[in-house]
Amino acid sequence: MKHFLILLLLISAITSASASFGQDRVKRGPVVVAISEREREEWRQIKHRFKEHWPYMSGWIWTLVHNYASKTEMDVALGLFEEISLSIANKDPATVKKFNGPHGYKERLTKLMGSSDQTVSGFAANLLALIGDPNYAPQIAALLDHNTHVEGRETTVRGQAAHALGLLNAKQYAPRIALLLQSENLSDRDGAAMALARLKATEYSDDIARLLLDKTGFASMDATPIYSLFEMGVAANYKKEFAEILVKESSDDRTVAAAYAIARLGATEHSPDVARLLKSNYSKGEAAKALALLGAKESIPEIALLLEDQNSFNREDGAIALGVLGARDQIPAIAKLMKEKEIWVQLGAAFALVLLEANEYAKSALQVVAKQKSGAYFSSEDFIPLLEEQAAEVERRFRVMLKKMRASQPARARSPSRRRR
Repeated sequence: MKHFLILLLLISAITSASASFGQDRVKRGPVVVAISEREREEWRQIKHRFKEHWPYMSGWIWTLVHNYASKTEMDVALGLFEEISLSIANKDPATVKKFNGPHGYKERLTKLMGSSDQTVSGFAANLLALIGDPNYAPQIAALLDHNTHVEGRETTVRGQAAHALGLLNAKQYAPRIALLLQSENLSDRDGAAMALARLKATEYSDDIARLLLDKTGFASMDATPIYSLFEMGVAANYKKEFAEILVKESSDDRTVAAAYAIARLGATEHSPDVARLLKSNYSKGEAAKALALLGAKESIPEIALLLEDQNSFNREDGAIALGVLGARDQIPAIAKLMKEKEIWVQLGAAFALVLLEANEYAKSALQVVAKQKSGAYFSSEDFIPLLEEQAAEVERRFRVMLKKMRASQPARARSPSRRRR
């Protein structure tokens, strides 16, 4: 929900800037601006980097609007972000020149890094790094030495600067960044872990792994170290640490990520550790789906209990897990869920019935499936981003089974096929 709201904020900001720019053009009339091939190529590169890293921007905006000290400085930062986003999104590369960029952007962002508001400084550092000019790495690295104590507010600038250096692939700063892993500040540690992962600085993987078992405060709920180890390509070395996280009953992001990490690695020897979560008060549904991706058929009886769970999301996840596991003996119980009032429960049950080739329920299952009119039936969002490949495989299987189920219906009873793309 948080990310959805932030994306709306981004769209609103860019739309607002687009409208004002359009009005300005009406007043002034069309302006022909010459642009060199070098400027055109730089515009292409920046556009590519914005597209590649756009998912991170929602987090940057969230940090900015929740941790700023000066509203004036924050407004300046948001205004510059709108301006850059507009020119990058514009189809005309000459727009960059009209807005005095990319060099103009770099200079203005460098100035903004000197803000008295440390959150604004860090935000500017990430935007500057996103543009991709390594010549600015020393100025960004200077923020690593920023005083991190601000009364009554979590400081973020050092972690933001570390992340920015990771975006710039500034490997020469890895030792300085690694020092932040020892900080008491969660933002410092997160930024450092993400940066070192981007830099593929595997010599610090053990230091990142030690953060996994940090039991202090909010640190114990943070999944960043898990993602970082995967991005480094060394996660397979830390299966035992992931399993140890599951010992403590918890509803936090780290527990869910650890369960899915074990699924991503295909570490079936740790299926019992994941199955332990089925008896907890939290993360039952996530554990069920992780077990399904592990092929843990021995857990089918326990997962089936989720079909009657009080939590509707657990019922949905239980049905999906049983479908992925091929638990045909659970077809009647799953079919009952299609009468539930929550559309997500209905869809989860219908998807499961398709995967299970439950043709006796084909008519009603296909009617429910048709309610989802866009997007993938299964995506990494049904799990977490770590499971992109596994989600794609479930999606592939589902579409094959869906085609077969549709073909099994009498021609006159078939609903018109709906293209989803």
